[in-house]
Amino acid sequence: MVGVMTAFMQIVLGAIMMKLVEEAYIGRVNGAITPLLMAGTLAGTAMAGPLMKAFTLVPVYGMSAAIILIAAFASLSMKLGGNAAKANQSGAHPD
Repeated sequence: MVGVMTAFMQIVLGAIMMKLVEEAYIGRVNGAITPLLMAGTLAGTAMAGPLMKAFTLVPVYGMSAAIILIAAFASLSMKLGGNAAKANQSGAHPD
């Protein structure tokens, strides 16, 4: 399950990265994001054991869902380059 979510996040971040990062830097940014995703996977897996010992399965899944919802709402407030794309079409520099 974790691998599926990591693949999903890599695809989503790749699409966002294409909008926000200059073409010359995409490989470098991708090279920085991939280890961070792997580290997050390892940290989440390492935390799952102690949480399962302290609580039952349902509260641990509830915590996971809460973290995902917080991240989703935080990402909604991000500007994903909509203004920059419009400015690039008109030839103006986005400030």
